[in-house]
Amino acid sequence: MSDATQGKEATQGKEATQATEAKPSILAIDDMTQNLLTLRAALGAEFRLQFATSGAMGLALAEAAPPDLILLDVMMPQMDGYETFRRLKAEPRLRSIPVIFATVLGDSEAESAGLALGAADYITKPINVEIARQRIRNLLERERLRKEVEAHRDHLQELVQALHKSEARHRALTQSAHDAIITSGSDGTILGWNHGAETIFGYAESEIMGKPMTLLMPEHYRTAHIAGMNRFSSSAQTRVIGKMVELSGLRKNGSEFPLELSLAKWESDDTWFVTGIIRDITERKQLENQGRHLAA
Repeated sequence: MSDATQGKEATQGKEATQATEAKPSILAIDDMTQNLLTLRAALGAEFRLQFATSGAMGLALAEAAPPDLILLDVMMPQMDGYETFRRLKAEPRLRSIPVIFATVLGDSEAESAGLALGAADYITKPINVEIARQRIRNLLERERLRKEVEAHRDHLQELVQALHKSEARHRALTQSAHDAIITSGSDGTILGWNHGAETIFGYAESEIMGKPMTLLMPEHYRTAHIAGMNRFSSSAQTRVIGKMVELSGLRKNGSEFPLELSLAKWESDDTWFVTGIIRDITERKQLENQGRHLAA
């Protein structure tokens, strides 16, 4: 056999294996062999099938390789379908697998009992192959969508947890900073206030939140501040980093002090905010004045 022929057969074998693995898996549990043969003939081309002729055997197969769906006969000796179902649901790895009960035609009590236990659906005997196939397809599609929703939910929870951790780290860093870190909305209302701001300006967070930023500056700076906020508002850039500038601040006790200020604009949900980092430079200015006095 040539290398090309061997390679072609290997590729075909691999593709066949992948196609088989891609098929949904169904475990059929029924003590009547003829019923299982009927299912094999009807469903074998579309699904991967496993068969068990008793509830105990079905449980063992399900535990060894959990299927995508279980077809379960109600009337079986020793362990009937109801007891088998209860034991399946008692196993954490198996409890989410959808189960379709197979009941005798017209046995409404059996159908009602199975659904009351939590079965996903039922089919009647003698089995109508086309109806059974369609119900299985519908249920597997519903299960696929459920798993997708759960996966998206889990991913969202991971993102939320990561965000909370990030916010906690950011808050810890902000609160531990010696400089004042203050955030205001587009209307100039104070929305964020750290411990450094409390130390520098003298206001507790509870008494300053929601107040205007102009409360923190001497009156002769307020007009310039409002004009600056308007410039930020009209800027087309999402983020604007302002250079460090020297200004004067106003403490709660009414005293003025020199400060350095840098500003950053950022947006969230179509709303923009400004965060300012403020450093009290009173001591530096005093030293500069002393140096100029000595040099004079």
